[in-house]
Amino acid sequence: MPGMAKSTRAAQAGITFGTAYYGDHWPEEQWGRDLDQIRSLGIEVVRFGEFSWSWFEPRPGEFRWELYGRFVDMAAERGLRMVLCTPTATPPPWFLKMFPDSRLMDADGHLCHAHRHYWCWNHRASRHQAERTIRALVSHFKLHKGVVAWQIDNEPNYAESTTLYDFNPAATADYRMWLREKYGDSLDALNSAWYCNFWSQRYGAWDEIGVLVPQRSNPHAWLDFARWREWNLGEMVRWQARLIREEDPAAVVGTNIPETGVKLSACIGQDYFDQARDLDWIGTDLYYATGDRAADVRFMRYSCDLMRSAAGKAEFIIAETQAGPHQRTWPSGFAAETWDAGYLRESIEAYAEHGARAVYFFLFRPTPGGNEIGMNGLTAGDGGPSERTRLVESLAPAGKQKKLLASRDRRARRPRALMHYSRDSIRFLQFWPASLELLQRSYSGWHRMLDEAGYAIDFISDEQLAGGAASEAKLLLLPQSHLMGDEAIAAVTGSDKRQRIILGPHTAMLDERGQLRQQQPGGALAAAAGVSLGFWYDLKVSAGIKGIKLPPITGYRDLTTNSNKSIAAEFRSLKAPPLKKPALIASGRFRWAAFDVGAVYDQSSAPGRTWLRRKFLG
Repeated sequence: MPGMAKSTRAAQAGITFGTAYYGDHWPEEQWGRDLDQIRSLGIEVVRFGEFSWSWFEPRPGEFRWELYGRFVDMAAERGLRMVLCTPTATPPPWFLKMFPDSRLMDADGHLCHAHRHYWCWNHRASRHQAERTIRALVSHFKLHKGVVAWQIDNEPNYAESTTLYDFNPAATADYRMWLREKYGDSLDALNSAWYCNFWSQRYGAWDEIGVLVPQRSNPHAWLDFARWREWNLGEMVRWQARLIREEDPAAVVGTNIPETGVKLSACIGQDYFDQARDLDWIGTDLYYATGDRAADVRFMRYSCDLMRSAAGKAEFIIAETQAGPHQRTWPSGFAAETWDAGYLRESIEAYAEHGARAVYFFLFRPTPGGNEIGMNGLTAGDGGPSERTRLVESLAPAGKQKKLLASRDRRARRPRALMHYSRDSIRFLQFWPASLELLQRSYSGWHRMLDEAGYAIDFISDEQLAGGAASEAKLLLLPQSHLMGDEAIAAVTGSDKRQRIILGPHTAMLDERGQLRQQQPGGALAAAAGVSLGFWYDLKVSAGIKGIKLPPITGYRDLTTNSNKSIAAEFRSLKAPPLKKPALIASGRFRWAAFDVGAVYDQSSAPGRTWLRRKFLG
């Protein structure tokens, strides 16, 4: 659980169970019964307060701690530990009245009218007001014996929407300052990096740089804007962490980051690795219940490995996961499958095996009203026991966790593989949004292959790859590393010579600016592997490899090599157009794929998956 300095050794050795429970959602006379039941199940932690701003500060500067304090006291009296949250995900109505120009804005100037995550924290006056609230909250509860950790905001992001934000003038001004620092106050350097002579886009003054939108501007300019957006979101998290630690130097601080997939994470500005920097714990929020039970569990395993990797040295937990099916009378597209306690068990086992030190259920009781009415409670609607509470009671106590801990130990004994999660490639390809779906299938499919082959998988960021982290495992995979700077290429080619390196078809085609490498596509990596990278053919090919029929391949890279002995596999079209091309080139420690193996693996039959594992990993 997050609470390292204040938790017991026993809690750290096992899996800590927690839940979200909001005193402001329920009559005070029900708190005691609900908290007693939470404790009786073996749940040790209650997370609370990320949406409670108006409850304790109904008007600016008027803090009412009575009910909030009584709720925290009652939890502590029962031996429950509390994770309190800063409330900045949902500023109250008076905040908007004070700062009507503080909303997020889209590229066309429309304000964000969501009821949470609508706030532009680059707006200085509103940010100062929020700081007063955060400091007051931490100062009031920092010495409370029941408070063991703090959570920053809730799922920090830009409006949790498929609309792109933030283009608020306050944000744009800060973006220009960031650019001036990055390019040493040189517009010539910026114009060169952005290839601005194309379509007469050359800038002559910093204040000419304005709104940038994928497919409507400049892909290189968009790359920098996406980098800034994600850095800016990380800075909001770090700003709040500084405030908490200034008020309480002993505070244990973290946040919860949902793993939303490649496409949505790009839209809402989530660089998982950057948000996790300098925090004590990182939680992820996972909601998978689509009706395809096997696929859902596979994605849990993938998401856990990705988010645990992003957490780095911070403690990794599941800060939210579905506690039960929705109790609604209308359709819901969010974690919509009606499922039994068996699925809850499968979820917990996957989380434990893939490194989570704690699992928090959202919610303890299904909410009777509001935007999330009837959402996945652990209990029955009236707060009474359910098959899910009985399951938790059988798993939560430390003496009943042998199976969970055994699965975690088995993973620790697996050989380790590193997968490059290229955020810069994701940012750049957001300019062509359809590409992001392909990236997601590639990452998750490769993860499935490695997982089924018995590897323990860690992801590394662009910064970690360039910094030499690539040498830390016997197997390195670069499935979608379109953008790579010379520093990253040198780190890969200079890694341990015994390391197996698997490269996707687009590896290092672009430099760190997103410009094509014209003289030698693939850079020094291609030279080291003895491979020449030709054109990418964007056509569906129904292909077979040595009798193995693969699902349609969406495209392939025309690869050539100096030695035919390096051609480890060829694929042939099963229908027009006729085709016989290298599918895999194996040269020394390098394996270069001509097609997106991860996407193909996930759609292949069992014989096809077995062949791909043997060919690429054997």
